[in-house]
Amino acid sequence: MIKNLKKINNKKLYEYLFYIALFCTFFIWSLLLRFNDAPDELGRYSICQYIFNHGKLPHGGDIEIRLPAWGFSYAFQPILPYIIGGILMRITALFTSNTYFYLIAARFVSVLCGVIMAIFVRKIANRIFTDAVWQWVFTFLIMLLPQCMFMFVYVNTDSMALMSCAIIAYAWLLGLDTAWNSKSCILLSIGLIFCAMSYYNAYAFIFCSIIIFTVFHISYDKAARKIKIDWSNLLKKGFFISLFVLIGIGWWFIRCYLLYDGDFLGLHIRSVYAEKYATPSYLKPSQAKTYYNAGLSIIRMLMDTDYVCDVCLSFVGLFGNMSIALHSWIYVGYTVIISLGLLGLFFKKRQAITQLHYNSKNILTFHICLIICFIVPIYLCTYSSYTRDYQPQGRYILTMIIPFMYFITIGLKKLFDTLFQNQLLYRFFTILLRAWFFVVVYFFMKDMVFAFYWNTFINFIKTL
Repeated sequence: MIKNLKKINNKKLYEYLFYIALFCTFFIWSLLLRFNDAPDELGRYSICQYIFNHGKLPHGGDIEIRLPAWGFSYAFQPILPYIIGGILMRITALFTSNTYFYLIAARFVSVLCGVIMAIFVRKIANRIFTDAVWQWVFTFLIMLLPQCMFMFVYVNTDSMALMSCAIIAYAWLLGLDTAWNSKSCILLSIGLIFCAMSYYNAYAFIFCSIIIFTVFHISYDKAARKIKIDWSNLLKKGFFISLFVLIGIGWWFIRCYLLYDGDFLGLHIRSVYAEKYATPSYLKPSQAKTYYNAGLSIIRMLMDTDYVCDVCLSFVGLFGNMSIALHSWIYVGYTVIISLGLLGLFFKKRQAITQLHYNSKNILTFHICLIICFIVPIYLCTYSSYTRDYQPQGRYILTMIIPFMYFITIGLKKLFDTLFQNQLLYRFFTILLRAWFFVVVYFFMKDMVFAFYWNTFINFIKTL
């Protein structure tokens, strides 16, 4: 028993050290990163500045925050991370008037989202996988992916969306384990609020939450040969979750409905402003040089361009404004790992991989929802590039990282169980696999972060 307690204590210690290391990495990177040397950070930060300066939320078309070239602002869509950023900037202003620290305060929202996501990813790993080795592999595949890490160092809504996906996925597991007790319902509500108030590309998790919660309360009575619905718990707990979420998000969508003539999602009004104020001949939606406007098929876009390759590379990592690439061996390494994981899915299971003990109906529903959450961001990203603005960027599909890496981890485990039945070989290669992620982080932080920003940062600090 004492030995088991020591294992538990060691596991907790490693987890805390991991969280601290992630926080330090994210925070130091956020200190070093030059302003606007990240996708559209200027346009995002301007919303935080507006809230800081005026103490109120902006209209999406306000000239103070509108992107000159694009004709619209990011304030047409949910901006909870920017609201929190503006509040942190106001708190920072109590201690300093230096604008650099205001920027760091706004970026700190993303840093915190990264650490919170890591905590819930670990919770998911511990609840799903039987073996501690594969719990960590799953964690590293997600939290140490270079592009995922980059999301947690600058001002954006992606960081909160990623965090919300982790909270929601854990709430699913907890709910299925506990028949949706109060804790799981509250956690799901919190995750849904953060998701709805951050990034539309993550909304598949909202849709799938409804499916998982509803299907759980439906069963088939073999004796009576009819479907039974637990209406009491479905309505009671469903009403609680819905009420909690509506309180958290209703005010925003009502505000949008009133401000933008019924456009509560802010999508149509954004296009209206883009058409009216965007740079002519390219950025106006009606004149955008897309395959859709040219009357060509989406298949033609995928075949004629490097869209798939660019999305895959930037999913692994492209820093700055898509201008700082990783070492080629990092892309090759991730290609090999992901390919082996996909290949391993077709191998026979030799040992227990997961500890999901739900009935077949709930396990099937869980896996179908993971697949939906994997497919939807890819579809939205591809469709947007085809119809609106060609942007093959991996960050647009990052919200699928948890379901994707879940299947990759299962595939790798099945492959390793098949290939390395000798325990020494198995242990050696699993250690090698886990070490790979830290080697990648060390080299990209050294060569792509410190090498690019350290001298500029030191010179800047001397001027403060």
